[in-house]
Amino acid sequence: MHSEPWYRVESENQIASPALLIYPERIEHNIDQMLRLAGSADRLRPHIKTHKMAEIIRMQLERGIHKFKCATLAEAELLARCKARDVLLAYPLTGPGPGRLADLQKKYPETQPQKPNQGSRSRRSPSGCFHGPERRDEPNRGPAGSPGNNLV
Repeated sequence: MHSEPWYRVESENQIASPALLIYPERIEHNIDQMLRLAGSADRLRPHIKTHKMAEIIRMQLERGIHKFKCATLAEAELLARCKARDVLLAYPLTGPGPGRLADLQKKYPETQPQKPNQGSRSRRSPSGCFHGPERRDEPNRGPAGSPGNNLV
């Protein structure tokens, strides 16, 4: 007997195109695989840049993942709205960014500071969970001299 691939949708001709299709069972499986490979939720800090979805953040939180990484203040706010306890900003803030970060810290005071010895060289914020890499006078370089962040 021939079974349909997991990604097939019943009545696909009823779905408007383009459409974003989410497969919660696949996402749950992937989160479980991350946890299995890492050995503990405490060893994970998933970056939300690929999904940027509250539903997936909540799925991760339900499985005990409480540390996250993001690239923008909009992503940081999404994480805070989902009640993520520890949010690491991957890039330094410039221009109005530091002021917006301070506003986020005031708006979401229930967040907690990053704990020491978590494996990154990021600066700990004294007033909330939003942490960013330290600013330096010279450009920061990633692998092979490419521009990058100063996170390990």
